[in-house]
Amino acid sequence: LHTDPAYVTQYVVSLFLFANMFNYWGQMLSALLPTTQAASLLTGASMGTMNLYSGFFMPESTIPWPWKLLFYISPARFGLKATMPSQFYCSLSCFADQQDGSKPIECNGPGSESIRSLADAPFNGSGPGCALMTDSTGVIGQTFGLEYVAENLGVSPMGDSRRLPPLRLTVWDYWSKTTESSRDDVWEYTGGLLGFLVAFRIITLLALTYLKHVKR
Repeated sequence: LHTDPAYVTQYVVSLFLFANMFNYWGQMLSALLPTTQAASLLTGASMGTMNLYSGFFMPESTIPWPWKLLFYISPARFGLKATMPSQFYCSLSCFADQQDGSKPIECNGPGSESIRSLADAPFNGSGPGCALMTDSTGVIGQTFGLEYVAENLGVSPMGDSRRLPPLRLTVWDYWSKTTESSRDDVWEYTGGLLGFLVAFRIITLLALTYLKHVKR
């Protein structure tokens, strides 16, 4: 994990808000619905939907309309993009379109098998997500296309099969591409989490005040 105090602080704050967001969501449903059984059923189903459309299992670009609306309103999306980038970030990338053109890095070229992390010399990248991993699932090629992979990772399909060999890339490359995350907007999403918490508490307060089935 990243040990820089600024990263740790942002991670702790966003993780605290993320965890409490789910707590406040459950409390809000308990106040809105007439029975604990109904609240339990709806809480389980709604939280499952939040996580499914958070961007972890399916990037935004692969979600069709009208289901993409669930992605936009999912509080879990804000939590995912607020908490994870600071702990998966790497200052360097295996993708050519994210590199300094004067210092190209080939993670899949001849002799690259010896590279274990872009944090090691001679690359000296910073961040906890610089270790190289293998995308054996093929999700990068399926999501971004064979031409993009060939142009930016230097990997072409094997023979006439149009199938890519396993790709080597950093942990941050894989995470940022598959979840379409960025380190630049983590505080924006952290603020979004705070907004959800405030909204859930206000709705809970109104429900406890005005709904007949919770009046005592």
